[in-house]
Amino acid sequence: ILIEDVSSMPVYNEPYTTPNYVFCINHSGQMDAEYDSNRVVFKPHDVSVVYPKHIICAHSSSPDYHATVIVMSAEKFATVSNHVAHTDRFEYDQNPACTLSEEQYRDMMIIVEALRTMSRLETPMRMDILQAFLLSLMEMLHVFRYGTSDRHLHMQHNSLSRRFHDAVIEH
Repeated sequence: ILIEDVSSMPVYNEPYTTPNYVFCINHSGQMDAEYDSNRVVFKPHDVSVVYPKHIICAHSSSPDYHATVIVMSAEKFATVSNHVAHTDRFEYDQNPACTLSEEQYRDMMIIVEALRTMSRLETPMRMDILQAFLLSLMEMLHVFRYGTSDRHLHMQHNSLSRRFHDAVIEH
């Protein structure tokens, strides 16, 4: 688990496939990119999740771009996600970004700052506490993105295309 403050994104104009889950919380500025060949623009208070085996290509970022990036290995994510019933959302979503309200953004940053603090502390319970904060972050993102309604209907509607895309990526 790595938590970084990023003041500028490297613009390679080359596709990159990450083996990790990458959570990015945009504070200011914007970044123009492609996610699985779909153009996306990440703006202030956007939270984006880049999934393993998916392609991101950064094209440009504004001079005032600032974000917090949390990188989690697929293995650690599997451990954490076993406790969350709706993690099928984290397999594939064509749009990786969700725009937060001011209040949602502040609430999410409280969890991020707690994660940052706990990652620096040396305590025997550190990994358990980090896992709890990651679970909280995932649950918070789910509620902010989809509300409290039953997501089963949403995922059932998108299930075939999601499974097809996951099979293409895998094979």
